[in-house]
Amino acid sequence: TYNVACAAKQAGAKMVYVSTNAVFDRLDNGPFRESDTPFAKSVYGKSKHMGELAVRGISDDYFIIRTSWIFGGGPKKDKKFVKKIIDQLGNSEIKAVNDQFGSTTFAKDLVLEIKNLVAEDQKGIFHVVNKGECSRFSIAEEIARIAGSDSVISPVSASVFNSEAKIGINDGLVLGVRNMRPWQEALREYLENEWLDANALRQE
Repeated sequence: TYNVACAAKQAGAKMVYVSTNAVFDRLDNGPFRESDTPFAKSVYGKSKHMGELAVRGISDDYFIIRTSWIFGGGPKKDKKFVKKIIDQLGNSEIKAVNDQFGSTTFAKDLVLEIKNLVAEDQKGIFHVVNKGECSRFSIAEEIARIAGSDSVISPVSASVFNSEAKIGINDGLVLGVRNMRPWQEALREYLENEWLDANALRQE
């Protein structure tokens, strides 16, 4: 990131840096605002925060985007949470965590917002996530509802999957000046356009 920021400054180019909600201490309870001071504890979060500092310290023309829980890619490329739930549709029960909360982001919406920020010649730090907080459980419920699945979505504690999980945390991001559509609307478009048309969600 340091080298790219130096090159961007030398070329007189705008620097676009995609960061993460992990720059905030996950032991604190969010959601977090763009003005909140990062305090990361994980190696990943620290590295992304250092990247933010490099961009802000070197570039004269930049914007930093913090995002989280990205979904997208369709049947061929999606390897994250949405795909994992889709793979379980048809099972009698699907377990999903209901005591950790955050913000989720449709990759298509993220890309469009980056294009908008470039076109507007913006500078600064922006949180770009779909509107509304959610848990993995609420996302799984919405997937099953959109797909018309009879699977029962059961809420469980994060400790079921990870004995060291931080219970009750909220690492969501608060939208500032950007206006993003609700995550439910974005998820529906993703599933209907990239999964249902491919018959990937059709129940036997």
